[in-house]
Amino acid sequence: MWDATHHYHVELFDAIVDKQFVELNSRFDEVNIELLLCLETLSPDDSFLAFDEQKLICFSQFYPNEFTTCQLLALEDQLGHYIIDMRSSSEFSQLKGIGRNRVYNNVYLLITLPLVLLVATASVEKAFSAMNIAKISLHNRMGDQTSNIRTVYFVSLGS
Repeated sequence: MWDATHHYHVELFDAIVDKQFVELNSRFDEVNIELLLCLETLSPDDSFLAFDEQKLICFSQFYPNEFTTCQLLALEDQLGHYIIDMRSSSEFSQLKGIGRNRVYNNVYLLITLPLVLLVATASVEKAFSAMNIAKISLHNRMGDQTSNIRTVYFVSLGS
């Protein structure tokens, strides 16, 4: 039955969803998507149902400066113990903080690296935005050297 309800629920909904997919695909490249999918495996939902040790090992390889070969081997071992510990811990369901970062230091590093990356990316974008604002407003009034000095000062005030 093709009526107005079907038209709005199916045809328009599909068109809107397709536009959203195009928008999201333009914002995230393959590497970012892979990073997010790997990070998703650390979600504590449903007793770590999405946990995937191999994806996390792959994820750690995005950070070659942070994980030596020895640390990668230790990470493999820690991930196995970590998931058993988290799934069997009754306290973990009401978790407010975690002191286990001393025991699972490589897992903790794996969790914090993407968070630092997100904050660093936002800070750099903010700094470049501030720099562009300063350059545009000051560029026509003074020479390049003075403009550069004031831009650095303006960015340091804004950050």
